Amino acid sequence: MDIIEQEKRLYALEFNPETDTYGDKSPFRQNTHSPALIQYTCPCKCNSNFFNNSGWNSHIKTKTHIYYKKNFNFLNKPLLDAKKEIINLKRENNTNLNKIRKAKQIVKGLKNDKLILEDKINELKELPSIIVKLEQLVEKYKADKKEFDDYSLSSDDEDFEDCS
Repeated sequence: MDIIEQEKRLYALEFNPETDTYGDKSPFRQNTHSPALIQYTCPCKCNSNFFNNSGWNSHIKTKTHIYYKKNFNFLNKPLLDAKKEIINLKRENNTNLNKIRKAKQIVKGLKNDKLILEDKINELKELPSIIVKLEQLVEKYKADKKEFDDYSLSSDDEDFEDCS
């Protein structure tokens, strides 16, 4: 026969925010036969283990557990304060991570804008050479126009030769 390894879990009291106290709640379902594969350990006393609902019921009625439950805030104050601090630090960390993500998106957008502006600046740097070329074309056009205007057609029939 093989030895079946049991899963060990720590039993924790449940917080009631209405009364601001901690109370017991069974980790087992009512009226069911639970296999003894899960072993719960209560921190109220060393080796206080239970495997089923009836074991849990008898454990919570012990004087040690009642004292532990009554003084839970006092006995676990450093632990509870540390848990609250961890929760607050996680919230702050998530807030800062969100700010960092947002800043990265802004930086990425600004980099894209910078690239677009650099392209436009390069186009503007090419403008003087384009203007010079255009001025040369305008001068050529004016010269061609003047030459065309100076050219006159004679109305004499003498200059006209018939090809036939």
